Amino acid sequence: MIRHAAGDHFIFGEPSHRLTSRVQDLADAATSGGLRGTATANIHQEVWLKLLGNLSMGAVSLLTAATLKDIGHDPGLRAVARRLLDESRAVGECFGLRLDMTNYARIDLGAALGRFRPSILQDLEAGRPMEIDAMITVVAELGTRAGVATPALDVVLALIQGRARLAGLYP
Repeated sequence: MIRHAAGDHFIFGEPSHRLTSRVQDLADAATSGGLRGTATANIHQEVWLKLLGNLSMGAVSLLTAATLKDIGHDPGLRAVARRLLDESRAVGECFGLRLDMTNYARIDLGAALGRFRPSILQDLEAGRPMEIDAMITVVAELGTRAGVATPALDVVLALIQGRARLAGLYP
């Protein structure tokens, strides 16, 4: 049995940066099934956009229990999310990944979801392992590899890892 909990927009793409017929067929099948299917030739860009939202607002939410709307409307939390986006964008640019929106537009996109609580916060509260390494550590490591300083990200990552360790959810 498949249980779909939220959202109706699915983006399909190939890692080869080609828009193939099978990708278009998947998007068309999703759309004909009542969902919104989009085919893209640049799935890496779409994944990066999603990752940066998860990293910036998910991290702030995990540390503060703020919803995405809270983050979008609180000047201090918004500034922290923007700083994380600044550093992450600089890392991504070293690997050819660019956002086609401003940091504030990315934060507003998340805030538009309302009182949504990111999955990383939901996981902590439910006592489930969190995707810290896949969502945050990886960007810090890519920054080190590219020679891009990520001081805010490094501090936030240490706080998140510490919180997760204290909850018995991180090695």
